Amino acid sequence: MMMGENVLEINSNFKFDIKSLSLIKFEDDLKPSIMKTKYGQTMAFSDEKVQKILYFSENGSQKKTLANVLNVQFFFSKNRGFALITKSIKGGKSFTIESYSSDTITINTIENEIKKIEVSDNGFITYDIKKNVNMYKFDKYTFRMIKQVQKDDDVVISIYDNIYCIFDGETDNIEFYDNGKLRSVYSHQACTNIIWSESGLYCTSLSRSTGNTQFYNNNGKMFWKKIFNRITNFIWRPYYPLNKEEKENIKNYNLKEFEKPFEASAETASNLQELISEWKSLLIER
Repeated sequence: MMMGENVLEINSNFKFDIKSLSLIKFEDDLKPSIMKTKYGQTMAFSDEKVQKILYFSENGSQKKTLANVLNVQFFFSKNRGFALITKSIKGGKSFTIESYSSDTITINTIENEIKKIEVSDNGFITYDIKKNVNMYKFDKYTFRMIKQVQKDDDVVISIYDNIYCIFDGETDNIEFYDNGKLRSVYSHQACTNIIWSESGLYCTSLSRSTGNTQFYNNNGKMFWKKIFNRITNFIWRPYYPLNKEEKENIKNYNLKEFEKPFEASAETASNLQELISEWKSLLIER
């Protein structure tokens, strides 16, 4: 039975993360009812006698007790797990966004119910039922709101690092904000998707209805656009991050050493052509 993305349930106490090939063990009283894993991180919500959220990563784990939880949704950035939590309180509901890493837990109380959310290690962006787009940035030990703008219902939001993107369906504009400050605005009719490359160097906006696809750098500057008929989605080629040792090896690589085998191959090929030519001459003479 599947418990969530890439997670296989073995029994009530053991779950297997297919992607990382790791076994996750839960205590006897922690039987997750919701579970999700991404980027080598796993988050689970236990709705037993005591409600709890659990977070696992290669670098450590966290556990937090909750109460009166009605709904939990999990989201992931490269090094953080986020929980969008709805609780029952007197007279209605309360909303919080909690983030988990190997050594910290942050809590943000949200005034209005969230309709959309996108997250990164350094911030997150939300769109609520009051038509507010809210931009949050990580500051020392918590996330704080740095910008709020009002937008129409037809809105697309995205974030990478400290760059926030908003498509406003009322104006058909895409807006790029850097740390909450408006950097650039471009027109893109009927935009449906905003997709960042794995490296965060480039961003694409596309419209499934018109096929128009626009490309930007991480400074919010558009450098190319093209119409692809019947396009439904766009995926950037996966980015392979290099560690310090690999970068050092590339920097110190001796190109001449790399060329030696090819020089030898070229010499062998030349000798072979010479032998073939001599053999042909011999056959003609006969």
